[in-house]
Parts: sequence; C-alpha cells; structure tokens
Amino acid sequence: MFMSLKQLFLRASLLIMALFMSSVFLGAQSGGLSIGKGVVLGDTTQVHVLTTNSQERIIGSAMDIDGDKLLFIPRYAEEVVEFPTAEVRSVRLFQVGYSDNNLSDGTYLYTALPGANRGGRYRNVSVLGSLAEFDLNKNVRLGVGFLLPVGIAVSQRIRASLSPGLHVGLSNQSVWSLRQFDDNELAGDLAGLVTLGDNRLFLSMGYHFFYSTSFFSEDSRGVSMMVGGQISDQWHLYSEWMYTETRSFRGSGLIPSFSASCSLNRWRIRFGVFWGYGELVTDSPLPIVGADYRW
Repeated sequence: MFMSLKQLFLRASLLIMALFMSSVFLGAQSGGLSIGKGVVLGDTTQVHVLTTNSQERIIGSAMDIDGDKLLFIPRYAEEVVEFPTAEVRSVRLFQVGYSDNNLSDGTYLYTALPGANRGGRYRNVSVLGSLAEFDLNKNVRLGVGFLLPVGIAVSQRIRASLSPGLHVGLSNQSVWSLRQFDDNELAGDLAGLVTLGDNRLFLSMGYHFFYSTSFFSEDSRGVSMMVGGQISDQWHLYSEWMYTETRSFRGSGLIPSFSASCSLNRWRIRFGVFWGYGELVTDSPLPIVGADYRW
C-alpha cells in the first residue's frame, strides 16, 4: 500500500511538471508581446531592447504595431524591419535621453553624418560659447546663440547620405561681433565635408574657407581630418587635425586635438586637449570642455 501511494505521488509530480513545462514552452511559442513601462512607440529619443522568443536581443527603436507585425529600426540601420509579434517576447526601455542616430554625429565636430529626425539641443563649449540647435530633419540643422564676449553666433548644416557609409555636407558657422570697436564685424567658417563610415567608426575630411568682413582681416583657408569611434554605449573618442593658411601664404598653422565624450541620459560631457603649431602656436596644451543637453 505504501509503495502504491509513493508511485502515485511520483506520477502526479511528473504530470504536474510536464504540464508546467509545456505551458511555458507553448507560451514562448505563441509569444504574448509585452511592452515595458515607459516605452513610447515611435519616440526616437528613446532606445529600446527587443527580445525574441529565442532570447535574441536587438537594440533600436520600436516605431509601431501594424496588425501582427512590430515595426522596429535596429541600431545603426535607417530602414524599418518588420518582426511578427508572435515571435517577439518583449520590448523594454534600454536607455532614455538620446537618439542613437545623433549620439556621435559631430555635435562639437565637423562631420556629415546624418542628424536626428526632430528635436533640439543646448550646446555649451568651453563656457564661452552657448548655442541652441534644432534638427528640422536628418539633413538640416540650424542654430543660434552667443559667443562671449564677441557677439551672436549662428550655424547651419546641410547633410546628405549617398550610401550607408558615404555622407557629404555643407557647414557654416559665423559670429557677428557686437563690440563697438569691431564695427559689427562678421566672421565665419564655411566648410564642405565628406564623411566615411557611421556613428560606430568614421573618418571625416573637410575643406574650409575662413571669411571676415573686417578691413584688417585676411581670408584664409584650411583642411581638416577627423577620426572618431564609439567604444561603448556611453563613451566616444575623437581626434581632429586642422591645418590653415592665409590666402597670401604668409602664415599657416596646425591644430591637433584629442577628446572623449560621455553620454549621461540627456546630457553629453566632452573633455580633451588641443594645441597649436606655426602661426597658431600655443605654449602648452589647452583644455577642451563642453556639454550638451538634448530635448
């Protein structure tokens, strides 16, 4: 009698375990899609992690649910990918505060990488320069601000992607002096840019025309080369080399720089050093300090 009860208990335990495992397996196969707290579909300022029934994780932005398909843009991709909802287990909030497309698009630097679809940012460089920039779309960005103690600063950037790894652009940054003895001088940097790569690793080259309306200033030109890369979701490294010369070839200089930036939610902090040679010589390396806030 004792053995019979023991066998009955063992069989019942095995049956319960089998039913539990089959319900878990079937639940994974049917895939009840779970949307995590705080996830806003279509919000490109959020970064999401998509988990499939096979436990594969994909980072990107969940855009919408169309019938039985989840529309998703994976990181570093520009086209929407359709995932059957039956094959997706969950969509969770990975990190809030930046759109991965514009995390390392050259906020402080010269590149032709595409920007964000929308939104803006406040940018401060070395305390003296403050600029509010607005992305009208991935190709056009406009900015206005102040450069102390000189005057009003404005910027315009136009970019286009010829292929996923080839981008061209035109950038203009100018300052209108409000100081009385400068006679309302306008000075700026107009640059044509070519960038190879993407946000993970890029090489950018530019040809610059430095102009000024001052009677005492001489227009100059220059070339720049920059390399940058993403070593983690938060950290990026950059190196830029700028060579300039006056139109009459009476003066020239070289400015190399090395810097890093760290993303903290909606903030990004950048720090590094630069120094000058030739006509732009500096006695010692000078600091690069900056921060921006995205909205």
